[in-house]
This record gives sequence, C-alpha cells and structure tokens, in this order.
Amino acid sequence: MKKIETFLDNLYRDSGLSKQELHEMREEMRTHLVDYIQDGRAKGLSEEQATIDAFEQFGGNQDIFYDDPEIKSKRRKWNVYWKISLFCFGFVILLLLTIWGGQQFYANERASFYNALWAELYRSETPDVAKIKSITENEIERGYIKDTVITEKGGSKSNQIFKTIDHEGFPQYDNWLIHTKVELKYTAHPNTTNVYEIQFSHNVVRYSMVVIISLLMSSFSIFFFIMGWMRYREKR
Repeated sequence: MKKIETFLDNLYRDSGLSKQELHEMREEMRTHLVDYIQDGRAKGLSEEQATIDAFEQFGGNQDIFYDDPEIKSKRRKWNVYWKISLFCFGFVILLLLTIWGGQQFYANERASFYNALWAELYRSETPDVAKIKSITENEIERGYIKDTVITEKGGSKSNQIFKTIDHEGFPQYDNWLIHTKVELKYTAHPNTTNVYEIQFSHNVVRYSMVVIISLLMSSFSIFFFIMGWMRYREKR
C-alpha cells in the first residue's frame, strides 16, 4: 500500500542505518503494519480507519495520511508563501552579488584601460594620438567607459591632446538607478616636465537605490515567511 510506504519513508528518514539494516527494519515494520491493519479489518473497521490506527499504534504522525482538502489547501498556501519568501530573499542575494561582481569586473577593466594609456603616453615624448584613439574607442565599444579627455600640462601651458567629446564637460546619463561618474588621474612623464591629466567617464549604479530595493525585498521576504508560518500553525 502506498500509505504504508509513505509511513515507512517518514519513519526511517533520518535513521542513519545502513542499506541492509534499513531494508530489514522496513520489512519487519511493514509486516507488523499489515498484520495490524488486517486485525482491524477483521474487527469491522474500514481500511482507512484500520490503517490510521496502525500508524498511531506504531508512533506515526497520522495527520499526513488524511485526505482532508482543508489540510491540503493550508499546506499549499504555506508552500506558496514560503516560495515567495524564498524568491524575495534569493533576489536580494543575487542583486547584491551581481552589483558587487560587476563593480569589481568593470573596475579591473578601467584599471587596464588606464594602464594602457599610461604606457602609450610614456612610450615617447610625443604621444601617438592615433594609438590613444584606438585604445579609447575599443574600451568605449566594449562598454567599460563613455568618454575620455587627455590634457598635457607643463609649466604655464595646457594642451588638450585627445578628447572624445565636442564640448566642455562630460555628458551625463542619469536616471533613478544609473548616473555618470568622472574619474580624474594625473601622471608625470619620467623624462620630461610634462604632466598628463587623464579624465574618463563611466556609468555607475546608485548604491542608495540598491539599498532601498534590498530592504524592500527583504521586508517582503520576512512578511511572506511570517504569513506562511501563521497559516501553517493554524492547521496544527
């Protein structure tokens, strides 16, 4: 009988027995249950009642064997609430890991971009603008930066040797989640008095919004967990 097998599965779920020992114990318990059910049937009990009495006699939690629609409904509700709670919690973890991983990845790529510019600027006393343009456009195409401006400063002069924008100031891209950040770095040529000012922009996530979304989803997770637990306790 299916109910007997379910009873045995629950009874020996955490037994820690070896396969051979578990098999022997299950067979012995199955024999006792069948005998007890047959005795109950001989006394005039229905098969359902005889089965329940057998489970009670041998220490089983018989309520899991009832086909009560109300119990099943409450269990389904608990499962739904629990799944929603788990989804909200998982969303928060995934969001934080994605933001953190993306931040680390893009920071490393921007560092590589800066190092490539640094090497090209110091390759000779006269920067190769074509090479600098190629490096910059490649990074823009890959989406790691937006715009770049390189200015050579020496004494009282300030000469802009490369830029990707046609006007003063970096274009801003701002919405409720993303905004533009401009990084500024200075480097000095080892063989001259020239100093290079490198500015480049890139988009970053508004961390305040990440915190708000995380707190909101965490609240939903706690709320649905409590609702599920309350529904679960109602049937006990």
